[in-house]
Amino acid sequence: ANALAVAEAATAELERLVGLLGDYQERNRWGYGAAAVCTWLFHHVATTRAGKSESWVLDSLRILPGHISSKIQENIARVGSLYRTSAPESAAIHDPEEAWRRFTAEHSRHEIYATVMNLISTYRFRSTNRDFIHPRWDEMPEMVLDLLRERGDDETSHEMVAGKKQDEGPGPILWRPLLALLGSQTRTLLALREDLRFGLDKFFYRIRRILLRSANVEQLKSLSSIPNGVFFLEYHELRDALLGNVQSQELVARVRLRASNYQEKRHTSPPFYATLHGGVEAALPEGAPSSTLEGIAASVGTVVGRARVILSEEDFGTLQHGEILVSHNTDPGWTPLFLTAAAVVVEMGGILNHCAIIAREYGIPAVVGVDGVTRQVKTGDLLKVDGSTGAVS
Repeated sequence: ANALAVAEAATAELERLVGLLGDYQERNRWGYGAAAVCTWLFHHVATTRAGKSESWVLDSLRILPGHISSKIQENIARVGSLYRTSAPESAAIHDPEEAWRRFTAEHSRHEIYATVMNLISTYRFRSTNRDFIHPRWDEMPEMVLDLLRERGDDETSHEMVAGKKQDEGPGPILWRPLLALLGSQTRTLLALREDLRFGLDKFFYRIRRILLRSANVEQLKSLSSIPNGVFFLEYHELRDALLGNVQSQELVARVRLRASNYQEKRHTSPPFYATLHGGVEAALPEGAPSSTLEGIAASVGTVVGRARVILSEEDFGTLQHGEILVSHNTDPGWTPLFLTAAAVVVEMGGILNHCAIIAREYGIPAVVGVDGVTRQVKTGDLLKVDGSTGAVS
């Protein structure tokens, strides 16, 4: 009877959170939509009426009002400086688990430990990826320690080919007030997007906690042999299993197959488009590798440097100063990497996605929407990234 009561409480809370999440996303779409409309209007007025270039538009969207991602990054930089000064032995260790073991063993009674734990507690909702399957900061504090340490000397030099663009003047006087208004509103809405993402982090954190607790109840013990098995259940399967209305043997077989498929495909490129009925299609037909790939200019500047292909959080520690980050896409949890990378190239998104927003704020070139870049570029390749034209060669 007690197990049944726990199961009913868990399913009721999941239903409540999923309902709230739906309402939150319903409201979010107006913020996202307004950001898209304002960005388009700002771009249109600037380039067709005020005589501004594409680079001017992107550069005008660099400095945003304060938002949660920049605040977290400021705190990481502040605490990281204290950590490297107070615990240099731990900060010099590149293996996150060993660094955390050394840090807790030697500094658990010191002020720096309390400072690091406060950072983790304050932003515990964050992870390297928003999917439920990924641990959060308070579950794997060693991942935060890895963000706090310096990533070593610049082992692969990079060259800034083009500096900051020249000022293009104020433009026609009739369009100046509208351009200023649109620019201000667009920057405000882009900053809001980052805050809305952190709201999603909080929802997903709480849902993940319920799923983890549910994995320990007697009705789901049969999934314990499958790593992260509970995350491969569909919602109705989870509910029926918790309430004892499903055959465990059959459920285990389905979950094992899904987990296997996940492991097999977790590092493959996602489709560029997903249609309403579940179909997918690439942005461009696949063909022979080209020496020049075209994407969407997202943050101005041109850099030549070595590529570092990063497909998951497991590769974070490999990125060195001056390397060019190449990936499917980036999540808010990837923000600290933008301090290390000389440029960013990703397969997904446009000028409003997280990668574009953060790259502009940190003043590094970025090209997004480069279909197939993680297949055609290998770690160590010498790249030229032009964030003003969208070319990667």
